[in-house]
Amino acid sequence: MDKITHKVRCEQWTAIINECLASGMPKTTWCRANGISDKQFFYWQRILRQEAYQQMESQSSSPASSALVLNDKKEQASHPAFVEIRPDAMPRRNLPFSDQMLLSVLEIW
Repeated sequence: MDKITHKVRCEQWTAIINECLASGMPKTTWCRANGISDKQFFYWQRILRQEAYQQMESQSSSPASSALVLNDKKEQASHPAFVEIRPDAMPRRNLPFSDQMLLSVLEIW
């Protein structure tokens, strides 16, 4: 998929996910009620989270992005990294989704 198509789909799925979150309904129930595939919903939720995290990591050199430092590769594979996200400390970026969407997705995750 080319970059433009990907960006458009990200925008579409951001709107869908925001609508679902705003409904207050369980995600699978909301998807069924709105004729959306559960698999597609959770696929795009994962993709948007990963992209948001990767962009945040690539543009951030603050200590908050690397709170857990592990010495060897074996330790790194068995322990997840801890990341603290503070909206007030994050620089503004031109993302294909809103800050509120990023915060709500990461809050659920």
